[in-house]
Amino acid sequence: MIFTVILFVITAAYASVTAYADEAEPHIPEWIPDFTQYYTDGLLTADEYTTAIRYLLDEDIIYLGEPPQTDNPELVYGTVTRNVDGNTIHIDDVIIRIPLVDVEDSGNYTKPHAVLAKLLCPVGSPAQYDIDDKQRQDKYERTIAVVYCNTELHLGEIMIGFGLGWINDYWCDRSEFEFADWTYGSCRH
Repeated sequence: MIFTVILFVITAAYASVTAYADEAEPHIPEWIPDFTQYYTDGLLTADEYTTAIRYLLDEDIIYLGEPPQTDNPELVYGTVTRNVDGNTIHIDDVIIRIPLVDVEDSGNYTKPHAVLAKLLCPVGSPAQYDIDDKQRQDKYERTIAVVYCNTELHLGEIMIGFGLGWINDYWCDRSEFEFADWTYGSCRH
């Protein structure tokens, strides 16, 4: 079965490279949520999933863009000190909750969203964040902010693109990011 999955990845990756060869825009191929489902269903181990995603990132089959511009006054720069899961991360001494995005079984470190977040934002790596001006903290006193781990796409956007997260519209009217493109219209009433 694993061979079939790997064959699927290689075939899809080749098709994706061909489709995106001339593009410099960040993109997550449409088939990635299907591939992630193999891991979610237990057909791939965490190591196999991580190895495959690392390969796809290294080959720019999944291209997450360049780091945000350093002259952006909205961004706070720091270093990842702990990566909890796909929607909570520590940067320096700040505990950050990603705005609007929920993940299944938040806080479970073995779930695909946690594995992906640790791969993209490993401890010790540089990161940037933009605090949500409409809701600066949640009830647990975590800072609400969009987080970039040296990519143009932020962590919440990546979770959604991988099929591991979704927009919780309960928070839409409480967030400055409610009308951002990455919400895919979920917050537009």
